[in-house]
Amino acid sequence: MRRYSNLADKIKLRPYQEAAITSVMDALTRPDNAKSRLGVSSPTGSGKTTMFVELAQRLKKPGKVLVLVNGIELARQAQQAFIRGWPDVSVDIDQGPNVASGDADVTIATFQTLIRPGKLDKYNPEDYKVVLVDEAHHAAAQSYVNILAHFDSRINGDQDGHQVPIVGFSATFSRHDSLALGKVFEEIVFHKDFLDMIKEQWLSNVTFTTIKTDIDLSQVKISERTNDYIVTSLSPILNTPSVRRVVLAAYLDKCSDRRSTLIFCADIKHLHNLTMDFRDAAIDARFIYSGTPAKEREKILNDFKSFKFPVLMNCAVLTEGADIPNIDCILLCRPTRSRNLFSQMIGRGMRVAEGKTECKIIDIAASLDKVGDISAAPSLEGLDLSLFDDINSETIENDVKDHLLEHPLFKEDPTTIVPHADHIIFTDYDDPRALFASLKNKHSENLYNLSRNAWVDCRGGYFVLSCQQSGEIRIEHIGSEYMRPVQIKANINPDGKYLATHKPANVPFRDAKAAGLSPFRRIVTLVKDVDFDMAIKASDKFANEKLMRGRSTLILRDAPWRKSPATNVQLNTLEKRLKGDLNEDMRKRLSKGDAADMITRLMNGYKRRAEKQQKQAMKEHKEAEKKRNKMVKVGPLL
Repeated sequence: MRRYSNLADKIKLRPYQEAAITSVMDALTRPDNAKSRLGVSSPTGSGKTTMFVELAQRLKKPGKVLVLVNGIELARQAQQAFIRGWPDVSVDIDQGPNVASGDADVTIATFQTLIRPGKLDKYNPEDYKVVLVDEAHHAAAQSYVNILAHFDSRINGDQDGHQVPIVGFSATFSRHDSLALGKVFEEIVFHKDFLDMIKEQWLSNVTFTTIKTDIDLSQVKISERTNDYIVTSLSPILNTPSVRRVVLAAYLDKCSDRRSTLIFCADIKHLHNLTMDFRDAAIDARFIYSGTPAKEREKILNDFKSFKFPVLMNCAVLTEGADIPNIDCILLCRPTRSRNLFSQMIGRGMRVAEGKTECKIIDIAASLDKVGDISAAPSLEGLDLSLFDDINSETIENDVKDHLLEHPLFKEDPTTIVPHADHIIFTDYDDPRALFASLKNKHSENLYNLSRNAWVDCRGGYFVLSCQQSGEIRIEHIGSEYMRPVQIKANINPDGKYLATHKPANVPFRDAKAAGLSPFRRIVTLVKDVDFDMAIKASDKFANEKLMRGRSTLILRDAPWRKSPATNVQLNTLEKRLKGDLNEDMRKRLSKGDAADMITRLMNGYKRRAEKQQKQAMKEHKEAEKKRNKMVKVGPLL
């Protein structure tokens, strides 16, 4: 244990930091004391560590402070923040070889350490006044749930146990694996949008350049757990001479005047090869990764901060907690479908620094098209882990094992795909606010980009995924049966909220009667009051991991079975549903997949909604005609 004193002056808080702390204090001191597990949403570079140091001091209740972090780098940064901001307290780190006594005023612990058997024994909840969670978007994982439930037993449903306040800080208060943060946190009491912080000059301005090339990511495998690209499948696509030439060309054309460029790579081989390409072009590029020795890594980072070399490449180590304000250019050479990961990567360049006017973001392979509007509001909604009670939930957090998936999504071997990256189109965006506004609408309309599963659009903001013998998943827009005609094209309301439910297949009547049960199964709510992207991601996760484990390839929209001719059973079903309106030519041309989609639509009210939308469109057309006929126009009478 180390005690520090008189090492720093009182840190002056920014207005939004003061507002965030006030929001937490107000919530914790409400007369009803109803909610004590709170979230603070604030972007990368906003000084979240400063906020929780100040919050810990303002909580006057006697007791210790536990800070839960995601790695040793974050632990060291938090320790330094407490030394500067609260020098009169003792601070311990509990991580690996650093064994905390449990007696310090402030203990900073990694979750990897606290999940080990017996590690929580020295942390008596009665001794603590608050638990602070850094990078709190991880908190829905079962490892975090187990730790935090030690301090607030209500997380696991025990209303009579300890209730230590828990406050989480994150720039990305949502999870790409769609698990619900609402199991741990009860309320997000403060949110600050990064676009507003740019406008207020608390963060550096950013400009975006997207690069359109012939790089084809359509064959890259996607993790069933996270809905993001599997890195071992990405690397063969990206780590080729032609694609690496695109990266080098982009740097030389757009970034050669930048003082500090950070590049995100897919894996270690990609990292090594791209670094060598830059060095062969007389560019002083260096790299770090998880295997870089601690002292060497520290020296490289310090040299980069001191402008001793212009390009630093990394592989999955600088996405969280890296504090390098001088970064004025970022190359995203590791495409992602994850809004959180994308936000974390670009956030490395958004800190303000002397002499820095902006940070340029170069988006290789158009990740922006996949992640959409990253300025979306934070959410605690998502899938409840209890829906996966027969799954080892630790695997959800264990992305490094994705390459061991037993059921590949595609037959093609990614190593045989050689992308042609000779055709390059640069598109520059100087206004991030306008860019994300356009992406919000574009992304919400593109269901094809969101999912590889065979979702069926049943009109009116109603979507269905058939999971064969396991029933179907339904997503529906909350608040209206159908959209206005201007929205019919996509059948998606970009600003609306959606409900996702699972309707299990009914039990055959004879079997149900023999068992003394109802043939109708209970409908289960998966997520509610979420945006369309989250509804799709959560539903896909539930379908792949709960309903179709080991058979998830069967619900892909390009599953081989869908290309076979329609069966007689399917054709007869359509004949009955369409009341004979199925001609011989259609019978011959229909595939199993087309017929299955048609049956799904007809079983879920597609025809009724379509007719209603057509009537609404005709009504509005007639009203518009009446208005035009009543208008008086200047000009000759016809």
